[in-house]
Amino acid sequence: KVVEEATRLFSLYGFRRTSVDEIAAAAQLAKPTLYVYFPDKDAILGAVVEHVLGCILESARAAADAPGPIESRLSAVLSAKFTYLFGLVDRSPHASELLGSGNRVGAAAVEATDKEFATIVRRLVESADAAGELDLSRAGLSSRKLTEALLRAGHGASYHSSTADEHAKHLAELVHLVVAGCRRR
Repeated sequence: KVVEEATRLFSLYGFRRTSVDEIAAAAQLAKPTLYVYFPDKDAILGAVVEHVLGCILESARAAADAPGPIESRLSAVLSAKFTYLFGLVDRSPHASELLGSGNRVGAAAVEATDKEFATIVRRLVESADAAGELDLSRAGLSSRKLTEALLRAGHGASYHSSTADEHAKHLAELVHLVVAGCRRR
């Protein structure tokens, strides 16, 4: 409950403006009880970062393993990270502060998660190539290069997006374009 409420409050008010008192009240805990689990606000932010990263990887793995065409699975995997973060952080008026605070507290975890996320995407691309859903050699791409292009598409989907639904739609359109260039003919 503390992590959920801290996530919500940090997104609404930023890290600096959110007090431990507010987090405790929102989680319906006495402040001394909260301090039993978290020694300070940085520790709460660290738990929030770990939780968010865990949610991203869990959702990405589930999307990669789901049945369906490669385009749908890639869109869902990328959305598990990029659309989720768009709704949680990018749309917050405190995005730069949150990203800076999160990087200060959880930089190693973010880096490890980014690598694992890229591995999920790359394995999905490789399995689609092996299954004949994609033809990377015809497109002149390696799985690493296509993965990098898809990750850039994920970052770019926020352009002219004002809601998570718009972001997911833009991301699906970008995945469609990238996959179309890699399909077997």
